[in-house]
Amino acid sequence: MKALVNVKVGGKLYWGGEYAVVEAGHTAVVMAVNRYLEAKLDFSAGLGNIHSTLYHHHLLWSYKNGKLHIDHHDDYSLIIKTVELMSEYLSEQEIPLRVFDLEIDSDLHDSAFQKYGFGSSGAVVVAVVRGILRLYGQKEDDLLVFKLACLILLKIGNNGSMGDVASCTYGGLIAYTSFDRRQITDWLEQKPIKEIVAADWRGLMIRRLTNHLPVETVIGWTGKEAISSQLVYEVGLAKEKKEYAEFLRHSQKWVEHLIQAIEAGEKEDFKQAIRRLRQGLAELAAVCRIQIETVELKALAELAERYDAVGKLSGAGGGDCGIIFLFAPQQKQALLKDMAEQGIYRLSFAE
Repeated sequence: MKALVNVKVGGKLYWGGEYAVVEAGHTAVVMAVNRYLEAKLDFSAGLGNIHSTLYHHHLLWSYKNGKLHIDHHDDYSLIIKTVELMSEYLSEQEIPLRVFDLEIDSDLHDSAFQKYGFGSSGAVVVAVVRGILRLYGQKEDDLLVFKLACLILLKIGNNGSMGDVASCTYGGLIAYTSFDRRQITDWLEQKPIKEIVAADWRGLMIRRLTNHLPVETVIGWTGKEAISSQLVYEVGLAKEKKEYAEFLRHSQKWVEHLIQAIEAGEKEDFKQAIRRLRQGLAELAAVCRIQIETVELKALAELAERYDAVGKLSGAGGGDCGIIFLFAPQQKQALLKDMAEQGIYRLSFAE
């Protein structure tokens, strides 16, 4: 489609801090990747047309009495919720609403539309939020985009940390400390959106990191999709156990070590932090009696140890991606050959 506004949003990969970052005040390190989701928008003279290349059908919509009028379709439920909340936000600022066309194209999935684990739902919301703000000529600073995207995901009951949203919004390599989601969920019942996004969110911190390590990230895809929300839910059932509190302390300690190693360029400290974070996830899985590190992800991490490298799963585990941090470029081809023999697919992109 012809577009007045074009927004590209990258996917994400966790370096460390998975699961712990779901709890307010805990930190993760997240990297943006150049697998992109693209949103194109333009005002429409008639009905609005919503289309995603992930689906074969279009969705027509309009406004009636200031409210979204649309035939609901499950495939587009996330986009519909995003347009609804953004319409409410614009109306609060007395900005006249106009119908627009929206087209979304994604390479965060493979050709069969299996997701890689790059945070596709967060990317969709961030792209549409930023696109609508830009279309209406409104400010679109990163913190505002992040907060609006989080409100949409909280409204639909998303139980994640929002680290993927932070990564998609800010790009690069970031340290993300999660906010108190209960506080913000309560505010959604009590306050206008414009007041919520203008307020300080308890616990929230997003900081760009400068990576001084001579490291290349090699991403291995297991070929299996992970259902992150289900894994997060099952881990949540263990919150009352003392081992869970120990896991949180362990994760925060080694994420802080990880950040220090990244910014100081300390290779061995970095390797140790990655190994300790992997160990913590294994202990958490044992307590919760779930599989976080699959056979394929374990093979990837063990394979890394044969080289000047270190590896772990990235994200919720249970499938999707693992990440190898390689410090010896001359070993790359041998590493890739070993990965292929293990049935692990290398995904190519740059940071």
